Amino acid sequence: MACNGSSIFYIRKLYKLCFLDYLQQPSTDSENTLLRRLGTTAYFLTRPVFSLGFAILIVIVLSSTFSLTNKKPLELDTGFIYLTMFVSFFGGFLSGHFIKVLETKGEDILNRQLFRGPK
Repeated sequence: MACNGSSIFYIRKLYKLCFLDYLQQPSTDSENTLLRRLGTTAYFLTRPVFSLGFAILIVIVLSSTFSLTNKKPLELDTGFIYLTMFVSFFGGFLSGHFIKVLETKGEDILNRQLFRGPK
């Protein structure tokens, strides 16, 4: 589901870029153009892969949250599976925003835990 959501989002983004003429081919083929093409291709092909990693992270967070709140072991019933599918879809669809949140929250956590001075 995460890969599906990510693919939908980035196909939509590519579609919009084509209409806005951001992807026009320059008349001369330079090394810079080759690097831009490679970067654009890598960007659009790797985002669904990132979303798979985020889906695994989302399932781990959901299962650990349920394990902490309930004293009994987590059962993989249909409700939990549908919930993880639903949340994973949005994690994949918004994988760009997910990366930004991980960067800012991760920096905050590291700054608070590792870089705080002696008391």
